[in-house]
Amino acid sequence: SGPQGWWNFIYGDGGFAAIDFTDHRYLYTEAQWLAFDRSDDSGKTYTPKRNGLLDAGNSANALFIAPVVMDPNNGSLLYAGSTRIWRTTNRGDNWTQFRSAVTGNPKCSAIDIYKSNSGVIWLGYDNGLVSYTINNGATWNDVGQPGGNRFVTDIAINPTPMATAEVIVTVGGNSGGNVWLTSDNGATWIQRTGSAPNDLP
Repeated sequence: SGPQGWWNFIYGDGGFAAIDFTDHRYLYTEAQWLAFDRSDDSGKTYTPKRNGLLDAGNSANALFIAPVVMDPNNGSLLYAGSTRIWRTTNRGDNWTQFRSAVTGNPKCSAIDIYKSNSGVIWLGYDNGLVSYTINNGATWNDVGQPGGNRFVTDIAINPTPMATAEVIVTVGGNSGGNVWLTSDNGATWIQRTGSAPNDLP
């Protein structure tokens, strides 16, 4: 209560959250298994926005905390990952399948979109698989498991213009080799966990 007060507008196990950088009235939240909601009034109220998001609430296809990302070039465009990849072009009012499931049905665990070209998208899966497209999903390139059969925790494309081929992938687990770098779209990978005394523990 009071001028410094916070209020609880939605609850559950929280995942993705974002504010539309083109219109701050639109806020997004996600709870477990792609339970995607949107606020149209700067966070005062929230409404589920899952029309067409067929894996929302499906623990067999979506991770407990599944990846959802906003396109850094278009605040109305978002992607969500399960065994399939989903896209909305209208702030979540409607979702369509963007990529079908890959062999073995791993669950998507990480998504990144190039900050100079929305057609360049990289994906990571819970079995370590890394994939990318450079033509807005028309074709996909699976570039293996740089960290082995380990959960991909994050992907970061170099945001510098003309540097789409340079990507860092991190994987989970209690063993070493958690950070991997490619400078050639996944043709080769170099471990970047670091060397003592500057290595990651």
